[in-house]
Parts: sequence; structure tokens; C-alpha cells
Amino acid sequence: RCEVLYLVGDIIDLQSMRRGVYWPPSHTEVLRTILQKTQLGTRVVYIPGNHDDEFRALCGRSFGGVEIKSRTVHTTTDGRKLLVLHGDQFDGVIKCGPIATAVGLIACRGLLTLNRLVHFIHGLIGRPYWSLAQHVKTRLPQAVRYVEKFQSACLAAAADAEVDGVIC
Repeated sequence: RCEVLYLVGDIIDLQSMRRGVYWPPSHTEVLRTILQKTQLGTRVVYIPGNHDDEFRALCGRSFGGVEIKSRTVHTTTDGRKLLVLHGDQFDGVIKCGPIATAVGLIACRGLLTLNRLVHFIHGLIGRPYWSLAQHVKTRLPQAVRYVEKFQSACLAAAADAEVDGVIC
């Protein structure tokens, strides 16, 4: 239960669906549950990301009680204001070349897949969760610089919006 539910990007992976549609009944059930939440009074805000960026053309509209926005501000119970957006909005600020972006995307997907295997094995042998992807990202100088640029862009966006933090 929540007053506001933020769906921040890549909810429907249109990039993957171009290669072939995979839509099991569980996906329909998730959408049905979200729409039921709107009927029960939950405010639902959908912020498209890079995998569902075609939905950005619908920003400012509402469908089935789901508001579509490029960004929004959330106020916490203690009064802090947080900018909510999808991190791909900083891609132009970070400026990686197209080859570096493609290689990074492939590497990231590979790491996340391998990370699932590591997590599964850790679960079998009773070890706590450990992120291989996070481990690698913190040890590659290029990845560290990318994360630092990303964090700087987030902080600049927070300052521009005059908020206390960013959720992306």
C-alpha cells in the first residue's frame, strides 16, 4: 500500500520487444494490479526511460489514472523534496561516444546476467547477497569516472530544481 507509486522507466522494454514480443500472463497481472491501485486511490506516476522512451511523447497525459511525466517532485513525510526522474536524462551530459555506449550496454547486460548466477550460487551455499556488477563497476577506472559524472549531473539537477535529493 502506498499513497504514490512511481514507475521510473523501462517498465515495458520496447527495445527488447522489437526483437520479439514476450508477454506472459504475469505481465498482464502486474498492469492489472497497478490499474486497480489507481481505482483504490493510489496516485500512479509513470516516468518513461530509455527502453520505453516512445512513451515520452505522452508526457503530461493520463491513461487509466496513470499520470505520464518526464519528471516529478516527491515530498517525503518529513518534508524533504526529491526529484524523481529516469537516469537516462543525463546521458547527454555524461557524453560517451556511440561505441563506448554500445560496449558499455553489452558489458552491463552481461554482468547483470552473470550477477544472477552468482546470486543463485550464493543462495545455494547460504552466503549473503553480493553484487558482482557493483564489484566490477567500482574497480574499473572508466566505470568509476562514469559514475562520478552521473552523480555530478544528479546533484546539478537537484540544485536546479531546488530539491533535497534525486531518485532515478
